[in-house]
Amino acid sequence: MNKPRQEDRRPHRGITFHAMPVAGAGGAFLTIGVVLMFVIGVPSGKWFVIASVLAGLIVLGIIRLVHRFRPTEEEEIQLNIGHPTRKS
Repeated sequence: MNKPRQEDRRPHRGITFHAMPVAGAGGAFLTIGVVLMFVIGVPSGKWFVIASVLAGLIVLGIIRLVHRFRPTEEEEIQLNIGHPTRKS
């Protein structure tokens, strides 16, 4: 009789989302699907989603107004997310 291998005895870890690419149309599809599942699964969740969308639109309007009256030069924008910078 064959013994199960060591890796066969461990439970399956399930789907991990940390390595899935979520840019472009695939990310939009994934996001819309997750929101729809949340709204269908939690009926009172639709009010949370509606409030979140409204809050996002208000923040978008504020950011656009600030940018219209105080435009930012491209050289001023610096995104070093995940990459530490070294100052010599």
